[in-house]
Amino acid sequence: MVYLYLSQGENRAAIFAFLQGLFLSIYSGTNCGIFPFSYVLVLIFVLIISNFLDVHTKSGSILCVSLALLFKYLLLSTIMYLVFEHQPIDTSFLKELLIRFLLTVSLSSTIFSALNKIRYAEVF
Repeated sequence: MVYLYLSQGENRAAIFAFLQGLFLSIYSGTNCGIFPFSYVLVLIFVLIISNFLDVHTKSGSILCVSLALLFKYLLLSTIMYLVFEHQPIDTSFLKELLIRFLLTVSLSSTIFSALNKIRYAEVF
């Protein structure tokens, strides 16, 4: 979603965020509306922090992805806590969350540059 915002603009990224959240909500069997709402909020968060960061540099895009990912996990955890009758948040997933976070942050700049090369590659 962050790459789509950086390369295609906010309109296409907003449509993608909403549809991705909608399909995730429909096919995962959760309460409809949780994921579209949270994904659009994450995009709004990215729009806000992109005003303060130079997201077109390598370090800026890594920071933007990492902040968006942290915001997404905090937001989804809060929504799930509020929606599902205040059940305590399971802390056993924190190790998995840390691994996902480190993997995403470390690979984001490589993936962004590969997607840019594919996007701007000449076709014959």
